[in-house]
Amino acid sequence: MTKQRPVDDDAFGWWLAGLVDGEGMFGAYWARNKLKPTSLIVEFKLTFRDDERDLVQYIYEKLGVGRVLHHVRNGSSHPQSTFIVSSIPELHDVILPLFDKFRLQSRKRLDYEVFRRIVEMQYATYHRPKTREYKEIRAALVEQLRGVKQYEDR
Repeated sequence: MTKQRPVDDDAFGWWLAGLVDGEGMFGAYWARNKLKPTSLIVEFKLTFRDDERDLVQYIYEKLGVGRVLHHVRNGSSHPQSTFIVSSIPELHDVILPLFDKFRLQSRKRLDYEVFRRIVEMQYATYHRPKTREYKEIRAALVEQLRGVKQYEDR
């Protein structure tokens, strides 16, 4: 059961959509076990410098889903704070309706459209065995998402 909190604050929804247009990431990738894909990781995330920790916490509290991670300095990288949602029910019940209502305006909407299809497929078969056809379609969508993320030369 998702601890769903519908976004009924239009100002917050449009603000978040604009932030995600610039800083958000919709991802789907294979977790590997000894060079073989084992499971699909699907996630939405926003990562900022750690001095924006309050902003990340605010997003987490407004949406009521996901989690906040804090990354310490590693080599030349600076500390970071990340808001991440990787639960399929939370993605389906909160994140998809959010970005359906508050549409992204940048090229990132193409990422979102493919991401949306992946989440819907995963949700429809949640806790059910996956057919061969399902696995093939899912793999094709993951590759499509990777292709959408490629920089387009002009």
